[in-house]
Amino acid sequence: MRPLVREFNALKMKKLPHCFVHGDLIETNIMKDKEGKLWIIDFAVANYYPRIIELAVLACNILLTQKAGLNQKEILKSP
Repeated sequence: MRPLVREFNALKMKKLPHCFVHGDLIETNIMKDKEGKLWIIDFAVANYYPRIIELAVLACNILLTQKAGLNQKEILKSP
């Protein structure tokens, strides 16, 4: 994790492209209606952030879930 933290801290966040970011696109924040339309709900942490934040949050939610059968402790161990 230390190399990732160093890389993250080196980013020039203010220079990255910004946009409205939901910040919590998880299974329970996406609803499907009777017609099959998808709706995004719960904008509690949404804000104007660098676009990359949305991708980072999505990646974490996909990779670090018990449903995926992954062990978070093993993934996060540093060499």
